[in-house]
Amino acid sequence: MPPPVDWLELVHTPDYISQYRQGLLEPRAQRRIGLPWSPALVDRTCLAVGGTILTAKLAMEHGLACNTAGGTHHAFPGYGSGFCIFNDLAIAPASSKPWDWLSKF
Repeated sequence: MPPPVDWLELVHTPDYISQYRQGLLEPRAQRRIGLPWSPALVDRTCLAVGGTILTAKLAMEHGLACNTAGGTHHAFPGYGSGFCIFNDLAIAPASSKPWDWLSKF
C-alpha cells in the first residue's frame, strides 16, 4: 500500500512530490534520477516506500523483515538522484511517529 502524501512530505518538499507524481519534473531533474518517468514508475515508487514502512514495522514486531524493493537512499528533499526518487529509508522512521510503535524501544 502506498503511503499517504503527508508521510512523503515528512522528508520531501510538496513541490517535488507533486511534480514527480504528475510527470512535470524538468528534463535535467529527471536525468538526475536516471529513470524515465511513467505512471507505472510512480506507482512502483510509492509502493516501494509503503513496503519499507511496513517492513520497518514488521521488523520491530518480529525481529526481522526485509523489503528487496527498498533502499532508495540517494533521494534528497527536493530532488531525486541515482535511481532514487523518494528516500524510503528516511520516510520510514519519520512516519513511525504517528504510529508510536517505536516508543517501546
